[in-house]
Amino acid sequence: MIHAVNSLLMSHLPGRSGGVAGPGRRRARARSERVEHGFVAQPEALAAVRKLVDRTLAQWSPALAVADVELVAVELATNAIRHAHSSFVLRLIHTGSGVRIEVRDASPRPPACLPPDRHRIGGRGMQIVDSVSRSWGSHPEGAGKVVWAELDVPARRLAG
Repeated sequence: MIHAVNSLLMSHLPGRSGGVAGPGRRRARARSERVEHGFVAQPEALAAVRKLVDRTLAQWSPALAVADVELVAVELATNAIRHAHSSFVLRLIHTGSGVRIEVRDASPRPPACLPPDRHRIGGRGMQIVDSVSRSWGSHPEGAGKVVWAELDVPARRLAG
């Protein structure tokens, strides 16, 4: 039942035609410069996001440090699960000078970078993305949106 509901959600995401891969199902399209993978809106998907980032960056360059890319990808994925309440698509794009991370979800509401508040639990995800990324933003896509972030990575460390 969950996969049927998530398949329905994903089929309504722009550019998506049917089916969604859960944390245990592979449906990644890998090319040397771009990887795209759909995930269901479950906390278990976050571990699968980490694995996809690790695997992809290892293919691009074994010496590449993955911590910042992994951190940003997981923050954007967490926002799709917590705030958009939808399945999502993660894209990792080799830009030549770094990595662009995109998360497409079914909510049209843009992300919010909340001001610091030491009394609030949570709400710091986009602050983290902002501090680690060279740039970030969002744009509407169909009925939802894409939230993206770009991180600099020395070109000599990326294969391709």
